[in-house]
Amino acid sequence: MYSVIWQLIRLKQSLIAKRLEAGDGARVLSSHRVAGGDGSRVQDLLLSVARDRNIDAHRPGFWLLFMAGVLGVVTMVGLMQSTPGQPINLLYLLLVFGPLQWVLMVFALLGVTRDSAPYIQPLLAKGLGKFDVPHRLLGSFFFHLTQSMSLAFILSGCFTFVVMLAFRDLSFGWETTFQWDSATLAALLHALATPWAGVWPEAVPSTEWVNQTRFYRLASQTITQDVAGYFGQWWPFVAAYLITYSVIPRAVLWGIGQLLLSRKMAIWVATDPELQQALDQLHEQEKKLTISGVPTDARHELQVSAQDTQGVPGSVPTADVTFYWKVTLPKDSGLSAIQLGLPDNWIQDTVITAQQAAETVWNVIVPGWEAPTAELSDLLKPLQTQHSIRLILKTLGKPLSKGQRISWEQFHQEQLPHTQLLVWAEEQ
Repeated sequence: MYSVIWQLIRLKQSLIAKRLEAGDGARVLSSHRVAGGDGSRVQDLLLSVARDRNIDAHRPGFWLLFMAGVLGVVTMVGLMQSTPGQPINLLYLLLVFGPLQWVLMVFALLGVTRDSAPYIQPLLAKGLGKFDVPHRLLGSFFFHLTQSMSLAFILSGCFTFVVMLAFRDLSFGWETTFQWDSATLAALLHALATPWAGVWPEAVPSTEWVNQTRFYRLASQTITQDVAGYFGQWWPFVAAYLITYSVIPRAVLWGIGQLLLSRKMAIWVATDPELQQALDQLHEQEKKLTISGVPTDARHELQVSAQDTQGVPGSVPTADVTFYWKVTLPKDSGLSAIQLGLPDNWIQDTVITAQQAAETVWNVIVPGWEAPTAELSDLLKPLQTQHSIRLILKTLGKPLSKGQRISWEQFHQEQLPHTQLLVWAEEQ
């Protein structure tokens, strides 16, 4: 998730610096237009562009997660230590992986509801290095990061617990300075064991079990073999406790953080002012792209225009009818191609276009090397809102000049704004 944000930030910087290649710009604009500004779909497109441009998938926060895992191992090892002849104090484990985690979870939830984490953000930010988190993502980002770190801490602790069970003979007992009553503690632990009581009865402590495993630090105890067995039976309860009250809640919060961060990322991509400004600038420069190798079944999804690159063989997008305005009909034009713009044929042109009123998608191929004419404007202007019209500039096997492009762009904006201005760079 963090590497995705990193790639989007890097790509955003590339967009703002106008370093996108022409092909990248076309894909960004096409997706942005089809998605209607939907952040998640534009995000997927931007990530594909980032991968194509080899923007590295930097993993900010990796060291924070690694250190959280190491801390989990060290904490569990420390809690599992005991003095010679004394069992491990069970209450330490329950406190660290129970109430302490619950308190931290509450603080995390309070932070995400306020969309901020003012106390922990400066500390965590230092572990991110040069990763500059967008302001819109701060609250959800740090919530996700804290849950990821906590989950790493708990999972590494659980793993360490299992390893130590496998390679050491561990015994657990309990005692406090407050001299709690055994029956009271047994009732509390029995209540905590309710979630797994039906599926794992061996992990549910009884009053006798709790009473037999109480030890006294300052007094010698004679432990019989039968009583010693109770001290070694606590591990199922501890394992079930860790899973139920630490792993599962943290995993749920991590999932919530994942959803929140994904949602905020989509909103950020769709509404970020700088990114939108860069996309708008690319949209204005959209007329610098080329129809090249256009699929013959392309219809409404294509919108490119006016700076063609080198003359590349291309095909006219499919349309219901194709008009050739002052451009010679090709030999294999077919029935859907119609000649327009011949000298002294103005009235005939209006009749022909009227006869094609039922056709929805029009291609109008015009000579891009010539200046736009008032006759073309008069013919198409009343029809541009009634049909999907592509005004396609034909070239003579070489790029259009700057003056030719500017002339057609201005004509398009002023006279035929509801049409699509395209370039057909066909090798002659």
